[in-house]
Amino acid sequence: MKIEARWLSQKGTRTDDNRDHAGIAGRHGEFLAIVADGATTGSNNGGYARAIVEAVVDWFAGTDDAWGHELIQAKLREIHQALRKTFPRGSASIILFHVTDKGSLTVLHSGDCLLGRHDGQVHWQVKPHTLANALADMPLDAIARSTTRHLLTQSFRSREFMAPDVLAEKKASGTFLLATDGFWAELTESEQEAFLGGGQSTAPERDDRSVLQLRLSAEAPSEILLEDGGSTNFTCGLRPPRNNPGAITHGIRDNLWATRCRIFQTSSLATKQESELPSIELSQRRALIFLLSWSSPRSIPRCFSSASQARPR
Repeated sequence: MKIEARWLSQKGTRTDDNRDHAGIAGRHGEFLAIVADGATTGSNNGGYARAIVEAVVDWFAGTDDAWGHELIQAKLREIHQALRKTFPRGSASIILFHVTDKGSLTVLHSGDCLLGRHDGQVHWQVKPHTLANALADMPLDAIARSTTRHLLTQSFRSREFMAPDVLAEKKASGTFLLATDGFWAELTESEQEAFLGGGQSTAPERDDRSVLQLRLSAEAPSEILLEDGGSTNFTCGLRPPRNNPGAITHGIRDNLWATRCRIFQTSSLATKQESELPSIELSQRRALIFLLSWSSPRSIPRCFSSASQARPR
């Protein structure tokens, strides 16, 4: 399976920082994505959201733990406990998206980050955990208009661990969206399409709005492609293929969006060695694109090094 990922995020006006964060991680035959939306209230919920993303990405890319509902619930509980001291009042919504190269999909969500399918319009697959729809099912557009949707009945909050809801599919393909409430609740359908096309909102009062777009091509060779033209607040962790542990390289394009990417060495998992990608001056306006073979010995990872070689969507 080929996966093309693109992260689009715009800072809102309600806080000094953009509190939406995302990350992806790849290892042998598996792909994991996460989006976290730090609560608007509180002084450091943006840092809390980023810490959650980094912890999940580093765990998944740096270990060989077998994926399963019980394991990820236990790992999230462990991460929750580890972050409580640093973020005693932390609160964030999270959504995790795990897919294998065979197409088996598992989604876990807690709060008001949502999963959608996109085929020219968005078809939302889950409902948010809000007071607006706590007692009765409601259409999503009605939830979006409700003043009580900002009161969450479930989230990744420091004061207590709440197990996320789980959605599973045996065979997934097509385009998926992992979106924060600034995207699904504050934008009309036409505005959502404009945002996915790279447009920015000009509303004078707005929440952070973000979406991680994932295109899954079930019949294509196994690789992960990070598209250019995305945003900051993004973390990635990649594992080289077993048959070619030194194969991952990196290149320079226009416009940086992968602000942090760690390469985990398969030969040193016992000590979890990793290498940070070399830093480049921000004035160079660059981006990093990676193609990572999951399992096929015939698909050698490569990286674009000039704009003329790439064909961004």
